[in-house]
Amino acid sequence: MIQKTKNDNAELKELLMNKELIEVKEEDIIVKKYQNPEIINLPLLSENKFQNRIHIRGGKLPFIYRRSCHEILSKVRDSIGEKNESRGLYIFGPSGLGKSYSIYYLVAQLRLYNNLIRITYINSCEEWWRSHSVHPYELLLNELIYTFSNDELSPLTVADWIEFVNDGLTESLRNKLDNEERFKTFIIGLRKYVREKQYRWVWVFDQHNALHKHKVLEEYPFSLVKALPTFLNKIGLIIVSASANNEEYPKEFESWEKFSMYSGYTDDEFLEWCKMRNYEIDSDPQLKSQLESIRFWTNAYPLELDLWHMTNESTDDLIEKISSYLDWRGTDIKSNHKKFRKTLDDDEKESLNRCVVSMILGSTKPGAIDGMNRQFMYEKSVDEGGYIRKTIAAIHPLAQQAIIDSHSEHPLNELRDMVSAVFNKDDRFAELYIKMLLEYTKTLECKITKPGKRKPTVAYDLKFKEFSQIIKFVGNGIPTESFNVKKKVLFLPQSDNYPGVDFFIWDNSRKILFSFQVTIGTLASHKTSKDNFMNGELRNKWAALCSTEESNVKFIWLAPDDILKKDKDKDSLHLSFSSIKNQFPVLGDL
Repeated sequence: MIQKTKNDNAELKELLMNKELIEVKEEDIIVKKYQNPEIINLPLLSENKFQNRIHIRGGKLPFIYRRSCHEILSKVRDSIGEKNESRGLYIFGPSGLGKSYSIYYLVAQLRLYNNLIRITYINSCEEWWRSHSVHPYELLLNELIYTFSNDELSPLTVADWIEFVNDGLTESLRNKLDNEERFKTFIIGLRKYVREKQYRWVWVFDQHNALHKHKVLEEYPFSLVKALPTFLNKIGLIIVSASANNEEYPKEFESWEKFSMYSGYTDDEFLEWCKMRNYEIDSDPQLKSQLESIRFWTNAYPLELDLWHMTNESTDDLIEKISSYLDWRGTDIKSNHKKFRKTLDDDEKESLNRCVVSMILGSTKPGAIDGMNRQFMYEKSVDEGGYIRKTIAAIHPLAQQAIIDSHSEHPLNELRDMVSAVFNKDDRFAELYIKMLLEYTKTLECKITKPGKRKPTVAYDLKFKEFSQIIKFVGNGIPTESFNVKKKVLFLPQSDNYPGVDFFIWDNSRKILFSFQVTIGTLASHKTSKDNFMNGELRNKWAALCSTEESNVKFIWLAPDDILKKDKDKDSLHLSFSSIKNQFPVLGDL
């Protein structure tokens, strides 16, 4: 094991040098500035069993080097110095974000600092607990061999110490000291050695949630997690990684430095994932569009992308693959959320409801969030011109949709009083409210009017009793999903800044595409974007998609009555809030 670790470290050093991620100057390791993501096949860092989410192929770990890897390393290097008085670093974020992969790479890099650092890596606290219940201390002892593989301990070697922990010195001593006492003696000896050599001893505990699940946080050796910062003091750093969930937050981590992760792959990182999974999107625009769709629904979370990739692996029909994934995964999240809700008391349920409203509308988070489902929701900071506002966000759009679907009635209707309380003069709130309820009710009955000399006149009397199809699409172009032009269809752009329009309705009987712009402010504030849409190429593309004339793509202002009354343009088309308040009750408050 010692020799293999030396060989793996040498291979790792050469690999990272060839990838130009590090350089070596007089035995010092220099990490280069982050440039671009790329795929790296890392050697195994341990013979112990890895967590199930670490997928080893051919003895290597295929891995996408990400910006988060560099950010975590920078945080750890600061903490190894004197900047972290707590001697603890807590890394957290939603499950499936790639924390474990980033930490694996962190450990790989730290192993190369032989003249400064010794690192002990517990890749899976679940495996540690399981192994310890069958073979006490075996996993820990193996990891300590990897930790001190380059050291010549004297007079007892690492192997000698391990023999002592397992067997004791003599039969008499073995009876007096159990494994725990012998292991503690070993750890004290190693601490003395590390201090004499002026090293820093870094311990990493990944998937820490398992220790909470099995209720062993106070049992030795699992209690090492909270004891090591004091035990090692300034010569140590303890790194704990855990998935955000609904367990009680461990109080011992409150004073620790923290590093949070809530973002999926960046654009460049997503392209590397596509390469790793053999999706050649550069040469296939349709494939690129389909992958952009699943990227949107998953927020490019690595685990979610992999789950989608493994769904219906036998099919080449990616639309079918996307549909199957959204169905089973959405059902799974919905079921988990319902189970969580059942565990809450009445006050916590009210808190959860307010969090759901904030999540849907992007409104300021409620004061109490003790009922928030942290497995699928989190606090998000929004910068509004230098003012930082906190809201509640879902980890990805699929989770948001599943939480909405878990309600017997759409939350914006079910929780109307809460919606009214947070609704304000913001176009985005009104747009989201209308689009959400349109999708839910699949109905819109209204009269489109145009300005008249004395009063508005009806231009179109619309009665969409049920949309045959609802198409959500990403990007700022037109959807790639096929639809039946002989049916009524609702199109919902998912881009926050779709050019000029908030949603579309295809009226098959009139062969007209109605495009709606929601505003609470002046129409003039949106005039440029309206003109760009109506006079630009995008209108022509929509007409071609619907097999209709460009003149049949109509633009509708959807706004409060007092705003529409000021518009005297005879060519304008209006839909007032008051005329649809029975379908969208909160609009009556504006």
